[in-house]
Amino acid sequence: MVSVCEKAGVLFMAGHIMHFMDGVRAARDLIADGEIGRVLVARGARTGWVDDDGSVPGWKRRREMSGGHLFHHIHELDVIQLVMGRAERVTMIGGNLAHQDVAADEDDVLLASLEFPGGAVGTMQWGSAFRVPEHYVEFLGTTGSVRIDLQAVGVEVRTADGVRRLNLHRSAEEDAERLAEYEASRSGGGVDYGNPHMRPPRWLIGIMERELEYLHGLLRGEREVDPVLAGLTDGSAARDSIATAHALTLSLAEDRKVSVAELA
Repeated sequence: MVSVCEKAGVLFMAGHIMHFMDGVRAARDLIADGEIGRVLVARGARTGWVDDDGSVPGWKRRREMSGGHLFHHIHELDVIQLVMGRAERVTMIGGNLAHQDVAADEDDVLLASLEFPGGAVGTMQWGSAFRVPEHYVEFLGTTGSVRIDLQAVGVEVRTADGVRRLNLHRSAEEDAERLAEYEASRSGGGVDYGNPHMRPPRWLIGIMERELEYLHGLLRGEREVDPVLAGLTDGSAARDSIATAHALTLSLAEDRKVSVAELA
C-alpha cells in the first residue's frame, strides 16, 4: 500500500481494492446495521500450495523485497480491520516449513491471532504450504454470520431468517469468471502471484476502475469523501494494516504477544 497522491488535504492510498467489491461493501453495511448482532469472531485465510519450478523467484517470494505473504497478501487483514477496528494485541507463529531448499525465502506458514477493542477476537492464516487451499473472510456474530468467500466466490449471510447469497463482484458473470480462475489455479488461487504479461480479468479491472473513479472524483472536487472509505483518504486504513502486520511480524520474531500500539 503506497501513497499515490496528496492534494487539497486528501491522502489516498493504493491497494485497498477489496473495499470496492460489491460484496465487501454489502457485508460491511449489514454488519454495521446489526444484522448479525455483535461480532464475536473474525476469521480470514489466504492459503494454497506453490510448486517450485527451479526458476528464480519473483519479488513477491523474496522476503527482503515484499515482506512475505503477510504484506503482499495484506488485503484480508485490511478488510477485517475495516469491520472490527484496528487490532489491539496480536500473536503469530509459523515459518518456512515446506520450501526450505529453494531460492524463495518467505515464510510459507503464518498463523495469527488478533484481539480487538470490546473483547472480540480473530484468527488469520497465510501461506503457500497448504495442500487444502482457502480464501475467505468471515464474521461470526451473536445472531448470525457473514462469509466473504473469494474462492467459491460470493457472500453468504446466515441469520435466524435463513441463508441468503450476494454477488461478490458487479455481476454473476464476473463472479463466475473468478470462480473459473480459481478452479484452474494449481495453488487454489489464494496465493497466485500474477503475471505482468497477462491482461487482468474483468472482475479485477472492475474494482480497479471503481477505485480510480472514486479517487479522480475527489481530486476534481466532483464528490465528497464517502464516510465508509474515509480511512482510505486520510491514510489510517493503510497505517493500521501496516502497524498490525508489523506487530504480527514482531510477535513471530520475538515469540511474544505484541501490542499494536507499540508500532502505530
